[in-house]
Amino acid sequence: MVPVEWVGASGCAYRCTLVVAVMLGLSPGCAAERGPSQITIRTYPGGVPVADEPSSNATLVAFQDGDQPWRALDGTGGVYHATVTGERYGVAVGCDADGVDLSGIAVVHRTLAEATELALAGCPVAPTSAGTVVLSGTVRGIPAGQSAAVTAATRRNATTATVSTDGSYHLTVPAGQRRQVFARSFLVDTMGQLVSTRFYVGPALDLTAAATLDIDIAADGRPAQSGALATQGVNADDNIVVIAQALTPLAALPLELKSTGHGVPTSYEAVDPGQLGVGDLLAVSVQTNATTVAGVPGGHRQFFAYTAPGKPVSVALPAPLSVPAPQISHASSPLPIISLPSDLVAEVRDGASLIASISSTVPTPPGSALRYTTITLSRDYLAGSGAPSYTAPDLSALAGWQPGMALVPGQSALWSVGIQEAKVSSTQHRSDGDVVTLTSVIGSLAL
Repeated sequence: MVPVEWVGASGCAYRCTLVVAVMLGLSPGCAAERGPSQITIRTYPGGVPVADEPSSNATLVAFQDGDQPWRALDGTGGVYHATVTGERYGVAVGCDADGVDLSGIAVVHRTLAEATELALAGCPVAPTSAGTVVLSGTVRGIPAGQSAAVTAATRRNATTATVSTDGSYHLTVPAGQRRQVFARSFLVDTMGQLVSTRFYVGPALDLTAAATLDIDIAADGRPAQSGALATQGVNADDNIVVIAQALTPLAALPLELKSTGHGVPTSYEAVDPGQLGVGDLLAVSVQTNATTVAGVPGGHRQFFAYTAPGKPVSVALPAPLSVPAPQISHASSPLPIISLPSDLVAEVRDGASLIASISSTVPTPPGSALRYTTITLSRDYLAGSGAPSYTAPDLSALAGWQPGMALVPGQSALWSVGIQEAKVSSTQHRSDGDVVTLTSVIGSLAL
Protein backbone atom coordinates (compact mmCIF):
# COMPACT_ATOMS: atom_id res chain seq x y z
CA MET A 1 0.00 0.00 0.00
CA VAL A 2 1.31 3.43 -0.99
CA PRO A 3 0.05 6.47 0.96
CA VAL A 4 -0.67 9.48 -1.25
CA GLU A 5 -1.43 13.03 -0.05
CA TRP A 6 -2.80 15.97 -2.00
CA VAL A 7 -4.61 19.24 -1.45
CA GLY A 8 -8.09 19.55 -2.88
CA ALA A 9 -9.53 22.64 -4.53
CA SER A 10 -10.97 23.81 -1.23
CA GLY A 11 -7.51 23.85 0.34
CA CYS A 12 -8.26 20.90 2.61
CA ALA A 13 -5.66 18.16 2.97
CA TYR A 14 -6.61 14.55 2.34
CA ARG A 15 -4.83 11.22 2.85
CA CYS A 16 -5.61 8.38 0.52
CA THR A 17 -4.35 4.84 0.68
CA LEU A 18 -3.90 3.38 -2.79
CA VAL A 19 -4.43 -0.36 -2.69
CA VAL A 20 -2.78 -2.23 -5.55
CA ALA A 21 -4.35 -5.65 -5.51
CA VAL A 22 -5.14 -6.49 -9.06
CA MET A 23 -4.76 -10.17 -8.38
CA LEU A 24 -7.58 -9.95 -5.84
CA GLY A 25 -9.79 -7.98 -8.20
CA LEU A 26 -9.90 -4.94 -5.88
CA SER A 27 -10.19 -1.36 -7.10
CA PRO A 28 -8.09 1.46 -5.65
CA GLY A 29 -9.81 2.83 -2.52
CA CYS A 30 -9.60 6.09 -0.57
CA ALA A 31 -10.44 6.90 3.02
CA ALA A 32 -10.67 10.70 3.07
CA GLU A 33 -9.99 12.70 6.20
CA ARG A 34 -10.55 16.45 6.07
CA GLY A 35 -7.80 18.35 7.84
CA PRO A 36 -8.28 21.54 9.88
CA SER A 37 -9.86 24.34 7.85
CA GLN A 38 -10.12 28.04 8.59
CA ILE A 39 -13.37 29.95 8.32
CA THR A 40 -13.77 33.73 8.13
CA ILE A 41 -16.68 35.56 9.76
CA ARG A 42 -17.61 39.17 9.05
CA THR A 43 -20.23 41.06 11.04
CA TYR A 44 -22.05 44.09 9.65
CA PRO A 45 -24.04 46.53 11.80
CA GLY A 46 -26.73 46.91 9.14
CA GLY A 47 -27.12 43.22 8.31
CA VAL A 48 -25.84 41.44 5.21
CA PRO A 49 -24.46 44.30 3.07
CA VAL A 50 -25.66 45.45 -0.33
CA ALA A 51 -22.47 47.28 -1.34
CA ASP A 52 -19.01 48.03 0.02
CA GLU A 53 -20.21 48.52 3.57
CA PRO A 54 -17.64 48.42 6.37
CA SER A 55 -17.80 45.56 8.83
CA SER A 56 -17.44 46.23 12.56
CA ASN A 57 -17.01 44.14 15.69
CA ALA A 58 -20.08 42.80 17.44
CA THR A 59 -20.43 42.83 21.23
CA LEU A 60 -19.84 39.07 21.29
CA VAL A 61 -18.87 36.56 18.61
CA ALA A 62 -18.57 32.95 19.75
CA PHE A 63 -17.51 29.81 17.89
CA GLN A 64 -18.11 26.08 18.28
CA ASP A 65 -15.94 23.47 16.55
CA GLY A 66 -18.18 20.44 16.07
CA ASP A 67 -19.58 19.53 19.49
CA GLN A 68 -16.74 21.17 21.43
CA PRO A 69 -17.41 23.91 24.01
CA TRP A 70 -18.19 27.37 22.73
CA ARG A 71 -15.43 29.98 22.95
CA ALA A 72 -15.29 33.72 22.32
CA LEU A 73 -13.43 35.03 19.27
CA ASP A 74 -11.40 38.21 18.94
CA GLY A 75 -12.05 40.25 15.82
CA THR A 76 -10.55 43.26 14.09
CA GLY A 77 -12.83 45.60 12.21
CA GLY A 78 -15.61 43.03 12.25
CA VAL A 79 -13.46 40.22 10.80
CA TYR A 80 -13.02 37.00 12.79
CA HIS A 81 -11.17 33.76 12.06
CA ALA A 82 -11.62 30.27 13.49
CA THR A 83 -10.39 26.76 12.75
CA VAL A 84 -12.76 23.85 12.16
CA THR A 85 -11.22 20.43 12.77
CA GLY A 86 -14.21 18.38 11.66
CA GLU A 87 -17.08 19.20 9.33
CA ARG A 88 -19.72 20.98 11.44
CA TYR A 89 -19.40 24.30 13.24
CA GLY A 90 -21.43 27.03 14.90
CA VAL A 91 -21.15 30.82 15.18
CA ALA A 92 -23.08 33.02 17.59
CA VAL A 93 -23.40 36.81 17.49
CA GLY A 94 -24.52 38.58 20.66
CA CYS A 95 -25.63 42.21 20.84
CA ASP A 96 -26.40 44.54 23.72
CA ALA A 97 -25.52 48.22 24.06
CA ASP A 98 -26.79 51.28 25.87
CA GLY A 99 -29.20 53.30 23.79
CA VAL A 100 -30.09 50.42 21.45
CA ASP A 101 -33.53 48.84 21.88
CA LEU A 102 -32.61 45.51 20.24
CA SER A 103 -30.49 42.85 21.95
CA GLY A 104 -30.04 39.10 21.96
CA ILE A 105 -28.21 36.15 20.45
CA ALA A 106 -28.27 34.84 16.87
CA VAL A 107 -26.75 31.38 16.33
CA VAL A 108 -25.84 29.85 12.95
CA HIS A 109 -24.81 26.21 12.43
CA ARG A 110 -23.32 25.08 9.11
CA THR A 111 -20.82 22.69 7.57
CA LEU A 112 -17.56 23.38 5.77
CA ALA A 113 -19.06 22.03 2.56
CA GLU A 114 -21.70 24.77 2.72
CA ALA A 115 -19.58 27.79 3.65
CA THR A 116 -16.12 28.78 4.84
CA GLU A 117 -16.94 32.51 4.76
CA LEU A 118 -19.93 34.02 6.56
CA ALA A 119 -21.36 37.53 6.35
CA LEU A 120 -23.63 37.95 9.37
CA ALA A 121 -25.78 40.67 10.85
CA GLY A 122 -23.77 42.32 13.60
CA CYS A 123 -24.91 44.79 16.22
CA PRO A 124 -26.71 48.09 15.62
CA VAL A 125 -24.44 51.08 15.99
CA ALA A 126 -24.79 52.40 19.52
CA PRO A 127 -25.25 56.14 20.03
CA THR A 128 -22.04 57.98 20.88
CA SER A 129 -23.91 60.38 23.15
CA ALA A 130 -26.56 59.98 25.80
CA GLY A 131 -30.10 61.22 25.35
CA THR A 132 -31.83 62.39 22.20
CA VAL A 133 -31.52 65.18 19.66
CA VAL A 134 -34.05 66.90 17.42
CA LEU A 135 -33.80 67.16 13.64
CA SER A 136 -36.17 69.84 12.39
CA GLY A 137 -36.85 72.01 9.39
CA THR A 138 -39.41 72.75 6.72
CA VAL A 139 -40.60 70.93 3.61
CA ARG A 140 -41.55 73.06 0.62
CA GLY A 141 -43.06 72.11 -2.71
CA ILE A 142 -45.63 69.62 -1.41
CA PRO A 143 -48.21 69.07 -4.19
CA ALA A 144 -51.60 70.65 -3.51
CA GLY A 145 -53.95 68.44 -1.54
CA GLN A 146 -51.18 66.06 -0.48
CA SER A 147 -49.21 65.40 2.69
CA ALA A 148 -45.54 64.70 3.38
CA ALA A 149 -43.35 62.85 5.86
CA VAL A 150 -39.65 63.00 6.77
CA THR A 151 -37.61 60.00 7.92
CA ALA A 152 -34.17 59.71 9.53
CA ALA A 153 -33.01 56.11 9.05
CA THR A 154 -30.26 53.61 9.69
CA ARG A 155 -30.18 50.09 8.27
CA ARG A 156 -31.86 48.77 11.44
CA ASN A 157 -34.48 51.38 12.29
CA ALA A 158 -36.18 54.52 11.08
CA THR A 159 -37.90 57.44 12.79
CA THR A 160 -40.61 59.23 10.80
CA ALA A 161 -42.59 62.41 11.41
CA THR A 162 -45.51 63.79 9.42
CA VAL A 163 -45.02 67.31 8.11
CA SER A 164 -47.36 69.83 9.75
CA THR A 165 -49.77 71.97 7.74
CA ASP A 166 -47.34 74.90 8.04
CA GLY A 167 -44.60 72.80 6.39
CA SER A 168 -42.54 72.18 9.52
CA TYR A 169 -41.34 68.87 10.92
CA HIS A 170 -39.60 67.70 14.10
CA LEU A 171 -37.85 64.34 14.51
CA THR A 172 -36.52 63.13 17.86
CA VAL A 173 -33.79 60.50 17.48
CA PRO A 174 -31.05 59.00 19.70
CA ALA A 175 -28.06 61.32 19.97
CA GLY A 176 -24.78 60.37 18.37
CA GLN A 177 -26.05 58.29 15.45
CA ARG A 178 -25.40 58.75 11.75
CA ARG A 179 -28.69 58.68 9.84
CA GLN A 180 -29.81 59.28 6.28
CA VAL A 181 -32.66 61.71 5.66
CA PHE A 182 -35.51 60.73 3.38
CA ALA A 183 -38.81 62.44 2.55
CA ARG A 184 -41.86 61.71 0.47
CA SER A 185 -45.09 63.39 -0.53
CA PHE A 186 -48.18 61.23 -0.71
CA LEU A 187 -51.93 61.07 -1.03
CA VAL A 188 -54.42 58.65 0.50
CA ASP A 189 -56.48 56.49 -1.86
CA THR A 190 -60.06 55.31 -1.40
CA MET A 191 -58.83 52.20 0.45
CA GLY A 192 -56.94 54.28 3.00
CA GLN A 193 -53.53 53.31 1.56
CA LEU A 194 -50.72 55.85 1.24
CA VAL A 195 -49.65 56.39 -2.36
CA SER A 196 -46.32 58.17 -2.78
CA THR A 197 -46.02 60.87 -5.43
CA ARG A 198 -42.46 62.18 -4.94
CA PHE A 199 -39.35 60.90 -3.15
CA TYR A 200 -36.42 62.89 -1.79
CA VAL A 201 -33.24 60.98 -0.87
CA GLY A 202 -31.22 63.31 1.31
CA PRO A 203 -27.83 63.47 2.98
CA ALA A 204 -26.34 61.47 5.82
CA LEU A 205 -26.13 63.49 9.03
CA ASP A 206 -24.09 62.89 12.18
CA LEU A 207 -26.76 63.78 14.71
CA THR A 208 -24.64 64.55 17.75
CA ALA A 209 -26.59 67.75 18.44
CA ALA A 210 -29.78 69.43 17.30
CA ALA A 211 -29.75 69.97 13.54
CA THR A 212 -31.82 71.73 10.90
CA LEU A 213 -32.49 70.59 7.34
CA ASP A 214 -34.89 72.35 4.97
CA ILE A 215 -36.19 70.30 2.03
CA ASP A 216 -37.69 71.41 -1.28
CA ILE A 217 -39.37 68.22 -2.44
CA ALA A 218 -40.50 69.81 -5.71
CA ALA A 219 -37.02 70.97 -6.72
CA ASP A 220 -34.85 68.28 -5.13
CA GLY A 221 -37.21 65.30 -5.14
CA ARG A 222 -38.26 63.16 -8.09
CA PRO A 223 -41.56 61.53 -9.05
CA ALA A 224 -42.23 58.15 -7.45
CA GLN A 225 -41.90 55.25 -9.84
CA SER A 226 -43.27 51.73 -9.79
CA GLY A 227 -42.23 48.24 -10.74
CA ALA A 228 -44.40 45.35 -11.86
CA LEU A 229 -45.10 42.40 -9.55
CA ALA A 230 -46.11 39.01 -10.94
CA THR A 231 -47.22 37.11 -7.85
CA GLN A 232 -47.85 33.37 -7.65
CA GLY A 233 -48.76 31.11 -4.75
CA VAL A 234 -51.44 33.26 -3.10
CA ASN A 235 -54.17 31.28 -1.31
CA ALA A 236 -57.75 32.40 -0.81
CA ASP A 237 -57.37 33.10 2.93
CA ASP A 238 -54.04 34.96 2.67
CA ASN A 239 -53.77 38.54 3.83
CA ILE A 240 -51.12 40.19 1.63
CA VAL A 241 -48.67 42.94 2.60
CA VAL A 242 -46.15 44.55 0.24
CA ILE A 243 -43.07 46.27 1.65
CA ALA A 244 -40.51 48.15 -0.44
CA GLN A 245 -37.28 49.69 0.83
CA ALA A 246 -34.29 51.37 -0.76
CA LEU A 247 -31.09 49.92 0.68
CA THR A 248 -28.05 52.19 0.84
CA PRO A 249 -24.82 51.45 2.74
CA LEU A 250 -26.18 53.50 5.65
CA ALA A 251 -29.94 53.13 5.67
CA ALA A 252 -33.06 51.20 4.74
CA LEU A 253 -35.36 53.90 3.37
CA PRO A 254 -39.08 53.04 3.69
CA LEU A 255 -40.77 53.43 0.31
CA GLU A 256 -43.98 51.48 0.76
CA LEU A 257 -45.99 49.50 3.28
CA LYS A 258 -49.41 48.54 1.98
CA SER A 259 -51.96 45.83 2.54
CA THR A 260 -53.86 44.44 -0.42
CA GLY A 261 -56.16 42.32 1.74
CA HIS A 262 -56.91 39.13 -0.16
CA GLY A 263 -56.04 40.77 -3.47
CA VAL A 264 -52.98 39.79 -5.48
CA PRO A 265 -50.50 42.70 -5.70
CA THR A 266 -49.40 43.78 -9.17
CA SER A 267 -46.91 46.59 -8.45
CA TYR A 268 -44.53 48.11 -5.92
CA GLU A 269 -43.29 51.66 -5.33
CA ALA A 270 -39.75 52.58 -6.35
CA VAL A 271 -37.42 55.56 -6.42
CA ASP A 272 -35.83 57.02 -9.53
CA PRO A 273 -32.52 55.16 -10.12
CA GLY A 274 -30.74 58.51 -10.28
CA GLN A 275 -31.50 59.04 -6.58
CA LEU A 276 -29.42 56.04 -5.51
CA GLY A 277 -25.72 55.30 -5.56
CA VAL A 278 -23.81 52.58 -7.37
CA GLY A 279 -24.61 49.23 -5.78
CA ASP A 280 -27.72 50.46 -3.94
CA LEU A 281 -30.72 48.15 -4.27
CA LEU A 282 -34.41 47.90 -3.61
CA ALA A 283 -35.69 45.20 -1.28
CA VAL A 284 -39.21 44.19 -2.24
CA SER A 285 -41.08 41.86 0.09
CA VAL A 286 -44.45 40.18 -0.40
CA GLN A 287 -45.76 38.64 2.82
CA THR A 288 -48.81 36.55 3.64
CA ASN A 289 -50.47 35.93 6.96
CA ALA A 290 -53.03 33.15 6.67
CA THR A 291 -55.72 32.48 9.23
CA THR A 292 -54.72 28.81 9.44
CA VAL A 293 -51.77 26.82 8.11
CA ALA A 294 -51.36 23.13 8.95
CA GLY A 295 -53.91 23.57 11.72
CA VAL A 296 -51.78 26.22 13.43
CA PRO A 297 -52.98 29.85 13.62
CA GLY A 298 -50.49 32.35 12.30
CA GLY A 299 -48.97 30.71 9.24
CA HIS A 300 -46.56 33.15 7.61
CA ARG A 301 -44.86 33.22 4.19
CA GLN A 302 -42.43 35.77 2.77
CA PHE A 303 -40.69 36.40 -0.54
CA PHE A 304 -37.79 38.88 -0.56
CA ALA A 305 -36.40 40.13 -3.87
CA TYR A 306 -33.34 42.34 -4.20
CA THR A 307 -33.51 44.34 -7.40
CA ALA A 308 -32.43 47.46 -9.22
CA PRO A 309 -35.10 50.21 -9.02
CA GLY A 310 -38.18 49.72 -11.16
CA LYS A 311 -37.36 46.28 -12.55
CA PRO A 312 -40.23 43.78 -12.76
CA VAL A 313 -40.20 41.21 -9.96
CA SER A 314 -41.61 37.69 -10.26
CA VAL A 315 -42.85 36.54 -6.86
CA ALA A 316 -43.20 32.82 -6.13
CA LEU A 317 -44.41 32.49 -2.56
CA PRO A 318 -43.19 29.32 -0.81
CA ALA A 319 -45.74 26.67 0.07
CA PRO A 320 -47.20 26.70 3.59
CA LEU A 321 -45.54 24.32 6.03
CA SER A 322 -47.35 21.01 5.75
CA VAL A 323 -46.29 19.69 9.15
CA PRO A 324 -47.46 20.59 12.66
CA ALA A 325 -45.44 23.22 14.43
CA PRO A 326 -42.55 21.88 16.51
CA GLN A 327 -42.57 22.55 20.23
CA ILE A 328 -40.40 25.31 21.65
CA SER A 329 -39.91 25.15 25.39
CA HIS A 330 -37.34 26.04 28.01
CA ALA A 331 -35.82 24.37 31.04
CA SER A 332 -34.78 26.03 34.30
CA SER A 333 -33.26 28.95 32.38
CA PRO A 334 -34.78 30.80 29.41
CA LEU A 335 -32.65 28.85 26.91
CA PRO A 336 -35.05 27.63 24.23
CA ILE A 337 -35.26 23.92 23.44
CA ILE A 338 -36.55 23.29 19.92
CA SER A 339 -37.99 19.94 18.91
CA LEU A 340 -36.98 18.76 15.44
CA PRO A 341 -39.70 16.43 14.09
CA SER A 342 -38.34 14.23 11.33
CA ASP A 343 -41.07 15.31 8.90
CA LEU A 344 -40.12 18.97 9.42
CA VAL A 345 -36.41 18.27 8.91
CA ALA A 346 -37.29 16.35 5.74
CA GLU A 347 -38.77 19.53 4.24
CA VAL A 348 -35.45 21.41 4.55
CA ARG A 349 -34.06 21.05 1.04
CA ASP A 350 -30.55 21.60 -0.33
CA GLY A 351 -29.51 25.20 0.20
CA ALA A 352 -32.21 25.80 2.81
CA SER A 353 -32.10 26.19 6.59
CA LEU A 354 -34.42 25.72 9.53
CA ILE A 355 -34.83 28.97 11.48
CA ALA A 356 -36.32 29.22 14.96
CA SER A 357 -36.66 32.39 16.99
CA ILE A 358 -38.09 33.60 20.27
CA SER A 359 -38.58 37.27 21.07
CA SER A 360 -40.14 39.28 23.88
CA THR A 361 -40.57 42.93 24.72
CA VAL A 362 -38.88 43.89 27.97
CA PRO A 363 -39.66 47.11 29.87
CA THR A 364 -36.62 49.39 29.95
CA PRO A 365 -37.90 52.67 31.41
CA PRO A 366 -38.68 55.09 29.97
CA GLY A 367 -39.29 52.76 27.00
CA SER A 368 -38.96 49.10 26.10
CA ALA A 369 -36.53 46.82 24.27
CA LEU A 370 -36.83 43.70 22.17
CA ARG A 371 -34.92 40.61 23.35
CA TYR A 372 -34.40 37.74 20.93
CA THR A 373 -32.79 34.35 20.47
CA THR A 374 -32.53 33.11 16.88
CA ILE A 375 -31.22 29.72 15.76
CA THR A 376 -30.37 28.83 12.14
CA LEU A 377 -29.62 25.18 11.33
CA SER A 378 -28.53 24.40 7.77
CA ARG A 379 -29.70 21.31 5.93
CA ASP A 380 -26.29 19.62 6.01
CA TYR A 381 -25.90 20.41 9.71
CA LEU A 382 -29.29 18.84 10.43
CA ALA A 383 -28.41 15.77 8.37
CA GLY A 384 -25.21 15.28 10.36
CA SER A 385 -26.74 15.99 13.73
CA GLY A 386 -29.48 13.38 13.96
CA ALA A 387 -30.63 14.84 17.29
CA PRO A 388 -34.39 15.09 17.94
CA SER A 389 -34.01 18.53 19.53
CA TYR A 390 -31.68 21.51 19.76
CA THR A 391 -30.93 23.51 22.91
CA ALA A 392 -29.66 27.06 22.52
CA PRO A 393 -26.12 27.45 23.91
CA ASP A 394 -25.41 29.05 27.27
CA LEU A 395 -22.80 31.71 26.47
CA SER A 396 -23.02 33.57 29.78
CA ALA A 397 -19.49 32.57 30.88
CA LEU A 398 -17.79 33.94 27.75
CA ALA A 399 -15.95 37.25 27.48
CA GLY A 400 -18.23 39.83 25.91
CA TRP A 401 -21.44 38.38 27.31
CA GLN A 402 -23.94 40.96 28.57
CA PRO A 403 -27.04 40.23 30.68
CA GLY A 404 -29.18 42.04 28.12
CA MET A 405 -28.50 39.26 25.60
CA ALA A 406 -30.61 36.77 27.57
CA LEU A 407 -34.33 36.17 27.38
CA VAL A 408 -36.08 37.25 30.57
CA PRO A 409 -37.99 34.65 32.64
CA GLY A 410 -41.60 35.49 33.29
CA GLN A 411 -42.09 37.41 30.06
CA SER A 412 -44.60 36.52 27.37
CA ALA A 413 -42.81 35.68 24.14
CA LEU A 414 -43.54 35.04 20.49
CA TRP A 415 -41.92 32.11 18.72
CA SER A 416 -41.46 31.33 15.06
CA VAL A 417 -40.18 28.22 13.31
CA GLY A 418 -39.72 28.09 9.57
CA ILE A 419 -37.68 27.11 6.55
CA GLN A 420 -35.62 29.74 4.76
CA GLU A 421 -34.13 29.30 1.32
CA ALA A 422 -31.67 31.75 -0.22
CA LYS A 423 -30.92 31.88 -3.93
CA VAL A 424 -28.09 34.39 -3.94
CA SER A 425 -25.06 35.06 -6.10
CA SER A 426 -22.78 35.60 -3.09
CA THR A 427 -22.86 34.81 0.61
CA GLN A 428 -20.95 38.05 1.27
CA HIS A 429 -23.45 40.63 0.01
CA ARG A 430 -26.85 41.06 -1.61
CA SER A 431 -27.02 41.65 -5.37
CA ASP A 432 -29.57 42.42 -8.06
CA GLY A 433 -31.59 39.25 -8.66
CA ASP A 434 -31.07 37.65 -5.24
CA VAL A 435 -34.13 36.00 -3.69
CA VAL A 436 -34.80 34.80 -0.13
CA THR A 437 -37.98 32.96 0.87
CA LEU A 438 -39.36 31.99 4.27
CA THR A 439 -42.32 29.82 5.24
CA SER A 440 -43.08 29.53 8.95
CA VAL A 441 -45.57 29.05 11.73
CA ILE A 442 -45.77 31.25 14.81
CA GLY A 443 -47.14 31.04 18.31
CA SER A 444 -46.70 32.32 21.85
CA LEU A 445 -45.33 30.98 25.13
CA ALA A 446 -44.41 32.14 28.62
CA LEU A 447 -40.72 32.15 29.47
